[in-house]
Amino acid sequence: MKRILTNKLYLTTFIADMISNFGDSLYYLALMNYVLVLPDAQLAIALVTLSESLPLLTRFAMGVWADRTKDKVDTIVATQIFRLVLYLIVGFVMGFSPSLWIVLVAVVVNVFSDLSGQYESYLYIPLSLRIVSDEDREAAAAFRQASSAILQIGFQASGAILIAFMTYPQLAFLNAGTFLASALIMFAIRSSLIRLLEEHPLKMVEHNQSQGLVKELTSSFKDACTAIQKVPALQASIVAIMGINAVGSILQSLVAAMIKDFGDFIIGSPATTLASVSIAFFVGNIIGSILCTNLFKKVSLITMVTVALGFLAIFFVAMVWHHIAFSLLMISGTAVVTGGATPKLSAMLFRELPEEKLASIGSAIDSFLTFGMVLSRVAFSALILWLPVQEISFIYLLLCLGLLGCTIISRRKNQVV
Repeated sequence: MKRILTNKLYLTTFIADMISNFGDSLYYLALMNYVLVLPDAQLAIALVTLSESLPLLTRFAMGVWADRTKDKVDTIVATQIFRLVLYLIVGFVMGFSPSLWIVLVAVVVNVFSDLSGQYESYLYIPLSLRIVSDEDREAAAAFRQASSAILQIGFQASGAILIAFMTYPQLAFLNAGTFLASALIMFAIRSSLIRLLEEHPLKMVEHNQSQGLVKELTSSFKDACTAIQKVPALQASIVAIMGINAVGSILQSLVAAMIKDFGDFIIGSPATTLASVSIAFFVGNIIGSILCTNLFKKVSLITMVTVALGFLAIFFVAMVWHHIAFSLLMISGTAVVTGGATPKLSAMLFRELPEEKLASIGSAIDSFLTFGMVLSRVAFSALILWLPVQEISFIYLLLCLGLLGCTIISRRKNQVV
């Protein structure tokens, strides 16, 4: 951990990333607060949830595209400038009276911003292999996760405060400013990153242009399946992990819908309640990251997945009874477990995957793990238009219980400890 804290280049890229993350957190919190003031809030919530789902379908293609990109450093800066322009547009349209068409513009911008963010993340992966050594990778992942969670608590709290004092256009322009700041920081260390790449050149796969993107995606997917089979712990728990991602992806939207329907499901204000959900998650995530290198070190991945599903099931029981305090407690419990498992899984994949295909195969695995999120958010977007929020909570409770049972059976069948 000491080497991580003295790695100036790593810390600088981390700061640049966290600045843009603050903008993303503020924007999402402001957007969810904005839709609650509209008379057709359920439709607006469905649109926002759907916009968060669509970019998940492109992770695979973005990973392959990132592997093909040679000038990764300058392209990272370009993606940040692109997102700056997007949110300047949002700041302009937010100046009009609140309306559903503004939400439509905002969600379209959100989709393009997420696509750009995905591309940027996969571009950075091979750079990180040179910035952080192999032996420090798990520690770096735990540090990044814990630090991000701590900062996100501050982001959510400050976001709830800023929403009370700033207009929606001002919030959008502030978000745009965070991407400008990130771009300037990355440009400032551009020469250092390029020098690092000159000392340790990137391994690039020779692409057959006649092969086409579809065939390359198919090949990368097959490589991903092979990589999963080489990691028994992942093979035994991958469906459950997909399920956890699916269920967890709709929590904030579900809470927003609950706030709209039940006046007692609130802490102070809608913005404060939504921020509290995120804070509860990030507090648990911090604890899980801290425990990753000691208490959770010898705990198997499938055990942690089973416990996480148990917490989620109890969360939905609390939602059926619209009990806000117990809901937040269960969110924290889930985050503790997943926070301890994520660095373990990340380091495991980095060790197994070849560098020249790291983004493409990694994005294929990401796509599989997040496929359930797309289905879950699309389903939620439809359900929220037809069913009461309590009935939706009950449906997700049954899903958690089903996943929990399948995971226990799979664990015994594959004899994974």
